[in-house]
Amino acid sequence: GLVCKLSDRNKMSRLGQKDDRPLGQMAIKFKAPEAETILENIVWQVGHTGTIVPVGIVKPVEVGGAVITRVTLCNPDEIERLGISIGDTVSLERRGEVIPKVMKRIKQGSNSGTTKTPKCCPKCKGVIKKEGAHIVCANQGCPARKLGRIKNWVAKRNILNLGEGILEAAYESELIKEIADLYRCSLSQWECLQIGSGRLGESRATKIMGELVNSKNVTLPDFLGCLGIPLIGRRMAKSLCNSLTLLNIKNVFDLTPEDILSVEAEGFGPERSEAFCSWMKENRKEVERLAGRINFTKPEKSDKKTGGPLAGEVICFTGKSHRPRKQLQGIARNVGAEISNGVDSSTTILVLADLDSGSTKAVKARKMGLKLMTTEEFLALIGCPK
Repeated sequence: GLVCKLSDRNKMSRLGQKDDRPLGQMAIKFKAPEAETILENIVWQVGHTGTIVPVGIVKPVEVGGAVITRVTLCNPDEIERLGISIGDTVSLERRGEVIPKVMKRIKQGSNSGTTKTPKCCPKCKGVIKKEGAHIVCANQGCPARKLGRIKNWVAKRNILNLGEGILEAAYESELIKEIADLYRCSLSQWECLQIGSGRLGESRATKIMGELVNSKNVTLPDFLGCLGIPLIGRRMAKSLCNSLTLLNIKNVFDLTPEDILSVEAEGFGPERSEAFCSWMKENRKEVERLAGRINFTKPEKSDKKTGGPLAGEVICFTGKSHRPRKQLQGIARNVGAEISNGVDSSTTILVLADLDSGSTKAVKARKMGLKLMTTEEFLALIGCPK
């Protein structure tokens, strides 16, 4: 697809948003390339969160310049909705010209039969549970989940030269059993790792060690966002850390769901807050071992001399307003500001409905000497219509 937007930021800001969508830009979508092929098999893969995902193995076919052999089937409900099974002729589409997906069944195969959903985890044979449209392995110690978390960390930390084949070989040989083991292994251990009929070798092992050393420097939000915690990515982790002024990993272990809900961290409702705290409690020892091998760094501050008119400012919006909060946050980002969902050490401006408010955030902001302004004053400051 293509996104067309105004090059003038001030005009963009003045246009505002509708239904959380900027009026100064427009998305243009192109029809995705399609092709027909035969669904030869369905395999079930277990991800790092325990979600068991069906993957279709199809007869190789070219779609949009790429040869497709595997396609996502999303979940058991999607297979049932499409009414497909092994042996059927199906129509494929490359979503976004990248992700291959089965769109519909073209013809039923001669040996077509009902697709069977697993009754237990295909990797550890543990109990599975239904969560919405998905089925999930309930065993936290499932080998597939543990290997998935390692792969997730390597991918999110952008650690090069550690492909899935190497990670799987290292896991199967018990060289690594958890993320922390990546930083425990010596050069000689990586060199001697058996890959197929040979060894990894000194050259590749040296490159891996260099990448691992570089990946050890990480901020707390990035650290949390790369752990593979269900529903928690780096953006959510950053929101949590900013809202609660979390300074180290011990602060995170001490959190309760009530602590998170009290600061109204963006995206954290009762269910997600409870799930986050439960996961940290269940996996505390493993996370502590990894944290002990990591060099935590401070997040970089924005340069107030560059960007929009509010570059370098960190703004927190609170209370009711004649404009939706998400819209105000979008306007603030368009003029260079960062958004905080709570009043903490990084916050520089609190925008609220009533300057005389006695709310917790307002009281805390006054004690910290932060600048307070109403929504109208904020919009006037950046020359945006009220």
